[in-house]
Amino acid sequence: MASPGSNPWIDRKISAPTLLIWGEQDFALGKELTYGMEGLFTGPFEIKYIADSSHWVQNEKPELVNQYVRDFLDGR
Repeated sequence: MASPGSNPWIDRKISAPTLLIWGEQDFALGKELTYGMEGLFTGPFEIKYIADSSHWVQNEKPELVNQYVRDFLDGR
């Protein structure tokens, strides 16, 4: 039973393995938004910061993003 004032959807943690890829120069969503996220996950959680890239990191550094995704999916 949920405690008063709690929301079972908001209080849930992510159990799926998660990879977060973030451009270090993202001015729309600053890097500081990622600080302390570990507590939101019960499953494996990994953050990859990519230098010299902004909000559109997948367009600016596609080779590196693809490598991180491949490594993550391969369990490395």
